[in-house]
Amino acid sequence: MSLSSLHARLASDRLRTKLRFSDDLNEVHAKLFAAGLSDHDRFEILRSWIATNQPCLFGRLAAKLDRLGFCILTAEDIERGDRHVREKIQVARRQWKRDALRGKKSGFVISVQTIDLVSAVPDKTMLDFAIHLTKLYLNAEIEPDTVYLDQVMHRHTEDEALAWRVGANFFASAGDGRWWHDHRFPGGIALSMNSVGHMVHASANWPMDGAGKNAPKPKTLGEALRLAMQTISLAKDACSGVATWLLERKEGDACPHADDTWPSGIKGKERRNYEGWYHTDHTIPSPYFALDIERPAAVTDPHNLDFSYLWDDSDDNPDHQTMGLGERLPR
Repeated sequence: MSLSSLHARLASDRLRTKLRFSDDLNEVHAKLFAAGLSDHDRFEILRSWIATNQPCLFGRLAAKLDRLGFCILTAEDIERGDRHVREKIQVARRQWKRDALRGKKSGFVISVQTIDLVSAVPDKTMLDFAIHLTKLYLNAEIEPDTVYLDQVMHRHTEDEALAWRVGANFFASAGDGRWWHDHRFPGGIALSMNSVGHMVHASANWPMDGAGKNAPKPKTLGEALRLAMQTISLAKDACSGVATWLLERKEGDACPHADDTWPSGIKGKERRNYEGWYHTDHTIPSPYFALDIERPAAVTDPHNLDFSYLWDDSDDNPDHQTMGLGERLPR
């Protein structure tokens, strides 16, 4: 089915008569759905929200420093058909990759903004809509509970570039107040792509003035590890408790980065693994679409999740090269 036909089948979330949106989302929605806005206007509204309300500290930093590429899709775009939507996404995607090569952008956000998506229940229709949107973005067949990756590069020298694999993650307004609250997003639904390795490499040349002058730019993967752990430690205590959490340090975790000066909430915590009720690397986690406000009864075993791509350079951990350090490629 097309995005348009799926959009027409979205059902209203009856729980929203009791489960009101948070004030910050209501404020953004009032701005996003005003008449006469350009795509750039809409993204600037989103960027302000991301910079202060996005749980991911890397996303906040990229928003504060204007390092996010974007593609805004409205109800009018959806009505024009899948070919139009795909082309609009691919034009924005190519621009993001060009900007990333030059170190001007790091992350990329595809935001689908419609009133129907804001008010929709997260059911199979929304799941199918998210899958189809991701297919138009990655030009690939998509399944839930699977990791899908893009790629960005940054010019390393005149003759060489570094490349990183970039994960794609689903967010939605429907998450607000639900057990997966940390993956809420204003306007409807969104796909967010963020390369920590690229940010570390490119941020050395980012300006030290403006709105983000006091932001903690990660200049090393060790600093990025600290921010990644802080992100997990800041998980919202939602209706079913936190959805992701840090683990107590085990002896001999082999991490080379000292944590003596780290905040107390992450000092002494495990630096190889953490756990969560959803898989943070899965592009579209199917448990989000079980309609429940609280964590579904079927979700009983936490996922074992990974920080080691940021520091473990052993031969059996290729993710450190492909997502942390970057792979050298001829330019």
